[in-house]
Amino acid sequence: MEIPIVKCHKLNIKVAWSALLVLSALFLLTDSFDNAIAATYNPLPDTGQHKCFDNSSTEIVCPAPGDPMAQDGSYDANQGKVQMSFTDNGDGTVTDNNTGLMWQKVTGDTDNNGSVSEDDKVTWQDALSYCESLSLAGYSDWRLPEIFELYSIFDYSIPYPGPVIGSEFSGQVGDYWSATTYAGDSSSAWVAYLDSSSGSYYDKTRKNYVRCVRGEAYSAGPYVDNGDGTVTDNNTGLMWQKVTGDTDNNGSVSEGDKVTWQDALSYCESLSLAGYSDWRLPDIKELTSIVDYTIPEPGPVISGVFSSKSAWYWSSTPSTNLDSAKYVSFQDGYSGDFFGLKSASNYVRCVRGGLAVSGTLGDLNGDGSISVVDALLLARFVVGLSSNNYSKEVADVNCDDSINIVDALLIARKSVGLEVSNWCLTKSY
Repeated sequence: MEIPIVKCHKLNIKVAWSALLVLSALFLLTDSFDNAIAATYNPLPDTGQHKCFDNSSTEIVCPAPGDPMAQDGSYDANQGKVQMSFTDNGDGTVTDNNTGLMWQKVTGDTDNNGSVSEDDKVTWQDALSYCESLSLAGYSDWRLPEIFELYSIFDYSIPYPGPVIGSEFSGQVGDYWSATTYAGDSSSAWVAYLDSSSGSYYDKTRKNYVRCVRGEAYSAGPYVDNGDGTVTDNNTGLMWQKVTGDTDNNGSVSEGDKVTWQDALSYCESLSLAGYSDWRLPDIKELTSIVDYTIPEPGPVISGVFSSKSAWYWSSTPSTNLDSAKYVSFQDGYSGDFFGLKSASNYVRCVRGGLAVSGTLGDLNGDGSISVVDALLLARFVVGLSSNNYSKEVADVNCDDSINIVDALLIARKSVGLEVSNWCLTKSY
């Protein structure tokens, strides 16, 4: 007797969901699942700089990718840059929707007098103690942020005197302590400038402002030497040029390979390396992400998997209304534009990838298919069991501008061949 189609369909659904439950029991509550699947990336948030400038401070229409003057603002959401996104939780905290970090909304009121002023500046040790003892919004696991975490919330489109931070935050404009000790002198620590989107180090007895954070601390890498002149950061998904750019093409890197900002942009846009031609000059957040702050001066302050000079390297991020661009010193880790006149000469290291739209909607592990594995990956992320992070461009499968358990369930339905009427057909991030 022929079995009715409807019963077969129900049987297939039961089998699929049984398999899903078994996998959940095995992996949902353990970290082994994250380690068992293909690499997943955490694309860095955009810098916020969507304007483009010529060699001076004159604003221009952003050149298209591939143009010799293509710069930070040329690579926006349409090219897959993950845009900065924050949520004011209404309880004195702000959540970074990309990194998952939860921030103290206002500058730390270290003297507990109900307002924030110069008197709330404290030494580094007092800043550590303040955050570790902070109880806010029902949480007590606050900490002083690492320097790159502070940089991650900077909006580099905001000119001096700032504050170079989104409207979701409030508080004082000034210098803020990080938890990152300066490797060259343990009596100093790194400080982020909220007036100029820069950073340097100061003696720990100096007094600065505080903004606490909670969540898993950022860590760069691990890096993979691909053996073809490139290095991949398995955290961000960025592929880097392994050696400093040989801009004069003479087969070696020397002082003669330092170039102006415009020439640095042009060099990367025209680079062909390891079979790829979509290289670009990294933006300032990408460039600071590979700084190793545990290496003392004179550096180079970067993983040994790279070949690098202990010197300044250009980023693609221009300073707003100034004839300068952001750069990073791989001698000590300094980041800024104080010596970054576009006519100055610095070294170059190109980058490619790390763009969210390079993936397929619903394919979280990047294996080219949508499966129950992708549903479980997203479920783990949503309930806070996974350190992986997924952008809306890949995980917000119903385009409701959020990533939640509904998206995981929709991926599960699609993976077993069930109709999903509200699957996002167009992405408009």
